Amino acid sequence: MLISQQKLEIPNLMICGSRWDYIEEPIPA
Repeated sequence: MLISQQKLEIPNLMICGSRWDYIEEPIPA
């Protein structure tokens, strides 16, 4: 999916809601 690419570029906090993104790997904002 494109989620994999966007989670690397854009903070998934605004895209998916950061329910599993920050659990896998915390994005240094």
